[in-house]
Amino acid sequence: MTLVEMSAQGRGESSIDLLGDALTNHESADDFYAFAMRTLMAGWESLDFIEKYLAEATITVIDRAELKREVEWCLDVTPVPDFPFDMDDVISSYLGRNEWNDKELLWTTPDMYCLLCWGTSA
Repeated sequence: MTLVEMSAQGRGESSIDLLGDALTNHESADDFYAFAMRTLMAGWESLDFIEKYLAEATITVIDRAELKREVEWCLDVTPVPDFPFDMDDVISSYLGRNEWNDKELLWTTPDMYCLLCWGTSA
């Protein structure tokens, strides 16, 4: 069961998509990432595109301080009212895509996986 799923639009045609799910529903961060991206892309992209996207994805470990800086930057550009995650509870943190117009930040808390996808078309 997905616990959290929300989107927000910001300035400069930016957007944030958030998805969180119980740790017990996934075997690993990679497994959750694949689930989350399939969920977020469903209805927007073809299954072939999604599978190719996931095959090319690289998830790397980052430290909590870097994760917090990246999340704060994303939220500054694209505010999310009532941001649903407590960043003080982060246990492990990862970076997916990290380009000038596209960021994927993944982390775990004691009971859930969380994914923040930020992007802009500007």
